[in-house]
Amino acid sequence: MQSSIRRFIQECRILPLSLMTNLGLCLDVAEALMEGRCFFDINGGKVLFCRKALPGLPEEAKTVLFDATAEVDPDYPGLWHGHLLDSSPPLHMEKLHFHIYTDRRLRVSMQALHKQAALQGFAAFLSEMIEDLPGKTFLCTYKEDSETLRRLLSEKARKKVPVHPGKPDCVPYYGGNNGSNSFNDCTNVILLGYPRLDPQTYFRYTAILAEKTGQSGTHPLSRLEEDYETRHLAARLEQEIYRCAIRNPSCDHDIHVFLFTPPERVAEILRHRFQGCHWEVCEEYPEVIRQISGQMRTYKNKPTHFARLSDWLEHWEGGEIYVSDLKKLLEVPDNSWKELMKQARTKELIQANGVSIQGSGRYRKMMRERKNKAA
Repeated sequence: MQSSIRRFIQECRILPLSLMTNLGLCLDVAEALMEGRCFFDINGGKVLFCRKALPGLPEEAKTVLFDATAEVDPDYPGLWHGHLLDSSPPLHMEKLHFHIYTDRRLRVSMQALHKQAALQGFAAFLSEMIEDLPGKTFLCTYKEDSETLRRLLSEKARKKVPVHPGKPDCVPYYGGNNGSNSFNDCTNVILLGYPRLDPQTYFRYTAILAEKTGQSGTHPLSRLEEDYETRHLAARLEQEIYRCAIRNPSCDHDIHVFLFTPPERVAEILRHRFQGCHWEVCEEYPEVIRQISGQMRTYKNKPTHFARLSDWLEHWEGGEIYVSDLKKLLEVPDNSWKELMKQARTKELIQANGVSIQGSGRYRKMMRERKNKAA
């Protein structure tokens, strides 16, 4: 039977296909079916071609699920009647570069980003980064912050960050990119945040899975819940990373992925999943975030002494002013001023603004060349 079908296909290939435009596709499908490289999608009758023949499926197999993160996703072990096929090795890993920021002050949980000045500091830092990176950047964050983050980016950076589909005022956000091919021309990925579920959902799913797999009496539920959350988060991050150009059959550019303080076990899973990638750990704390954090920090709902001085220097036209007058203007007591002047960040701030301090006692003054108003 198979040899007869192959002979029939070869004879049909001789026909003038220009007269029968659909015949060529029909022959491709027939040939792929013979080789076990083709399926029919029941939703709309689409034809799915595989790069190579699939291994033999169990006789009772009724459904084939295509899920790139099935090996990581914690829900699949609960499918007792499922059969996991071997995955092909990922492509283009030699072009994939991970940059992992580990300073704990760069936490990007939703709670951390909503602390004073955090989002503003990250926006300034990411603007500099995006401006310097070649190509477009897939920047993804929480839905609640997507509009604010886009607004805080520099104008030059905004031009290099695609918006969320149908939301021209928002950067892409978690939960809205599933299956999207809208960002496959991006060569950079920045994930600002982690798409976790709420704790109650993790607990409920873990309890259900433990019952199905018979682990409820053999392992502490808290440990199972921690493992479930870790694997769920790793799977979600992998899906977001694959929104960029790395998803394309051919990839001619280096891909750069930036993560901030990812949980250690999540990072281990990602590094294993993207075997062959380049992995760089960045321990520094960006100076621009440090400056903005200091400028916007408050104490009892009022700007700190450092924040007041920083803001005043930013708007000062220059010239000279007695330190005693400046302390009154900024409402900084003498003792607090002395402590403020001892801080390394204050010395850096004064130097960065081109300010010199001369004189002593009540004649001590700050001096800076006046700004050119014509400029």
